[in-house]
Amino acid sequence: MSKFPILENDYSLKGCKSSPVLAHFPSGSRFDLEEGQFEFLSMCDGRHISEEILNQYDDESCSVAREFLDNLTRRNIIRLMDEPSWRKLPTELPPDIGLQAVHLEARSGCNLRCAHCYQGKIYPESENLTFIEIERIAKEMQELLVQGVSVSGGEPFLQKDMYPMMKLFEDREIRIISIFTNGILLDEEKVENILRLRSRPTVFVSLDSITSEGMQFRGLTKAVTAEKTLARILRNIQMLATKGVQVVVNTVMHRLNIGDLFRMYEILRNLGVRSWRIGYPKETGFFKDGTEKFGLSWDVMANASFSLLRHHFAQGRPFHLQMEYLYREELFKNFNSLTDNDFVCDYENKRESCCIKPNGDVVSCAYCTDFPVGNIRKDALSAIWYSSNMQEIKEVRIGDVAECKECELRAYCASGCRINAYFLRGDFRNSRDDYACQAVKFFVEKVKLFLQEQSVLP
Repeated sequence: MSKFPILENDYSLKGCKSSPVLAHFPSGSRFDLEEGQFEFLSMCDGRHISEEILNQYDDESCSVAREFLDNLTRRNIIRLMDEPSWRKLPTELPPDIGLQAVHLEARSGCNLRCAHCYQGKIYPESENLTFIEIERIAKEMQELLVQGVSVSGGEPFLQKDMYPMMKLFEDREIRIISIFTNGILLDEEKVENILRLRSRPTVFVSLDSITSEGMQFRGLTKAVTAEKTLARILRNIQMLATKGVQVVVNTVMHRLNIGDLFRMYEILRNLGVRSWRIGYPKETGFFKDGTEKFGLSWDVMANASFSLLRHHFAQGRPFHLQMEYLYREELFKNFNSLTDNDFVCDYENKRESCCIKPNGDVVSCAYCTDFPVGNIRKDALSAIWYSSNMQEIKEVRIGDVAECKECELRAYCASGCRINAYFLRGDFRNSRDDYACQAVKFFVEKVKLFLQEQSVLP
């Protein structure tokens, strides 16, 4: 009772008023807390002895608090020290809904010109955020109890201060969730820097082809350059996986890679990647002009995806596979049909997140370049996040989307992606997402039946 309890450094207090959480920093795991538990933990900052903390409770509550303390001490979540120390812990929670994750596109510069780039030339490098501005953003995120940040670009490894920037967030108890890269500039030093982070981030590597011809999709038109670049990316993926970094490969299906998907599957399997995510190009950014050269009909992409999915099951599902609209294991573990009262943004787990663009624009998600809600150079992040414009987007429910109200399939797609609806039909809030319409119809007619045969779905 005379020792000083302190919350271990691998744990932090996060969340908002209605949902406080205890977050495990290395893994990103979140454990729901009751309000009283949050208040108790906020006092475990190393400055007060156990007796002093417990004396604030009546007899009945004291017994519960003591058991809570003993339990967390046994699990090495709280350490009991002989001498006082101090770890600054939050004592108040931000309002609902809390901002839990930020996708930071810190720099717009890139060493490739990808046909499907959704940003194109929107953000000149001369307008990129400075390190000092990013430091201020990190401080504001800390005050909002943001749990994590994903670092993207452009190509993030073009910036020389990449590692100091990531440490900037970690030092403020903001976890590096993931790093998005094309993989070309990775080397031993950069991988060692990733391994030095407390966060254990997942590295997402964009790879859309395993042939030099297919690398045209990434803007590499010379065969020799394409072959060397492809070989370098594959080596770097293997280096990441060999060193124990969780690697996810992102692939966009297009005309020049659709015939190589099975071979690509085996290559990625042998490289030891944790996951392969396959998506479909959207008519935005550079792809507005690349549809004729690289585009495919939905039927062709859907059938190719389904063939690959069947192959994946036949191989015993050796790694995690995700196919946009068609197959997401996370959704099937506790599969429930969605209701009209569910939030659209919850479908992709983006209701508690936003994206900060290279020029400081804050948008509801990375694709929403046409809908800046505010700019970090002009307003505080908290003011932008809790603004009526941002919350209006995050509060859209499935039943609010006018063109989907009569569709029986909306329970599977959550009315699709709102920004896709805008790209295709010019109306963010009311239009249907034609991609989702086609995909969900295909899912119900073919994929769902297959997954039921495989005992994945009831």
